[in-house]
Amino acid sequence: MQGDFVYHGHAGHFLLKGLKGVLKVRIIAPMEYRIEKIMEEKNLTPKKAKHYIENIDKQRIQWTKFLYGKEWSDPSLYDLVINIKDITISMACEMIARTVDLPEFRDAWKEKKDRENFHLACLVESKLALNKKTKGMDLNVDAFDGKIKITGEFYTSGPFPRGIKMSKDDILKVVQEVPGVRDITVDVETLSIPLE
Repeated sequence: MQGDFVYHGHAGHFLLKGLKGVLKVRIIAPMEYRIEKIMEEKNLTPKKAKHYIENIDKQRIQWTKFLYGKEWSDPSLYDLVINIKDITISMACEMIARTVDLPEFRDAWKEKKDRENFHLACLVESKLALNKKTKGMDLNVDAFDGKIKITGEFYTSGPFPRGIKMSKDDILKVVQEVPGVRDITVDVETLSIPLE
């Protein structure tokens, strides 16, 4: 990650949690305004446009609750909430740009070490999520100066569940392949799924 960037996506602020210098913005509008925009964009009737919006909102709420255990619409999760009913898009952009230019955000983003640690933790998390032996484990990854700490838990089942040592070894093998990793600590526990 180098330079300034805008990440546009629902729940992006959860993905970038703990990273300094990130301005979390939510853009809102009344239902009438949203219906009018969707009618124009999708060529729908008012009834179908409202149904479309309600369905999308429901999916976003369920998705963020499932992935992050958070209420997507909770305003306390954002630094700035802008209602675009009476504010033009250019005005909203200006508000965001001026806020990001404040020292609290501008200077925090200059902390290169935080960005490097965040980047390394993301690399490790993605490798673990994509590996067939470690995907599905509920793992948390912290990085600091090349030192990786992995905590979490995962479920085992069946008459011959995978042992904790074997699972730790799998995690270690995956993480050791990530460039920039100098040291690894794995503190995970297994939870047994009760058999009927």
